[in-house]
Amino acid sequence: MTHFGTGGPPAVVPLGELTETDAARITEALQKSRADNTRRAYRSTWRAWQEWAESHGHQPLPASTAGVAAYLAERAAHGAAAATLNAIRAGISATHRDHDLPDPTDNQGIQQMLKGLRREAAGKGRGQAEPLTVEDVAAIIATASIPRRSKRGMESPAQAQRRGAVDAAIVGLLFQGGLRRSEASVLTWADVPPATDADGLLVRVPALGSVDAAIAGAGRARAGARRPQRPVDRP
Repeated sequence: MTHFGTGGPPAVVPLGELTETDAARITEALQKSRADNTRRAYRSTWRAWQEWAESHGHQPLPASTAGVAAYLAERAAHGAAAATLNAIRAGISATHRDHDLPDPTDNQGIQQMLKGLRREAAGKGRGQAEPLTVEDVAAIIATASIPRRSKRGMESPAQAQRRGAVDAAIVGLLFQGGLRRSEASVLTWADVPPATDADGLLVRVPALGSVDAAIAGAGRARAGARRPQRPVDRP
C-alpha cells in the first residue's frame, strides 16, 4: 500500500512497490485532481469532524452514518448554514472515497436529514435573512464543481466544472458586491465596463427603483439611474 494525501488523511493506493519517481508523479496527479480551494476546504472540514468524533466517542475513519448524522445535527443546532452542512458532507464523503471506503453520507437518511435541516432553517425568521459568512462562501465555491445528481442523472465532471464555474462567479459577485438577488438578476454585460482598476472588475449596479421596474416588466433598468461603481473581485 502506498499513501498519498489529497485533502483529509493520506489516501491509500494499492500499487505495490514504487520508485520515488513513480510515487512523486502519482502524488502530483492526485493533488491536481482537486482545486486548491477544494483541498483546503476538505482539510478544514475533516479536521473539525475528526476532533468532534474523537471527543464524542465516534470513529472518524471509517465513520458511521449515525455518527455523521449526529455531527451534522449538532452543527445545524449551533447555526451552521446549509452551505456549510453540504461542505461538511462533501469533505467526509471525499475522504472516505479517497481511502476506498464506503461513503457514510451516501445514505437516504442523511439526504432526508439535510433536506429537513434546510427546510427548518428556511422557516425561521421570515424577516431579514442571516448573511453568509466568509466560511460559508468559501464552502460554496470549494464544492461548486462537485458533480450533482438530478432527474436526468449524474452530471459528468465536465458538466459539473462548467456549472460550478458559473455558480462560483454568481456567489462571488453577490458576496463581494453586497448585492441582492434581484439586483444581480438584471445585470447585463453592458454593466461591466471594459476599464478595470487594481481591485478587480467594476460593475455598475442599477438603482433600486430601476431594479424593481425591471423585475415588474416595465423595461430594462434606466441607464442613467445607477449607483456608484464598486469593485468586484474576479471569481
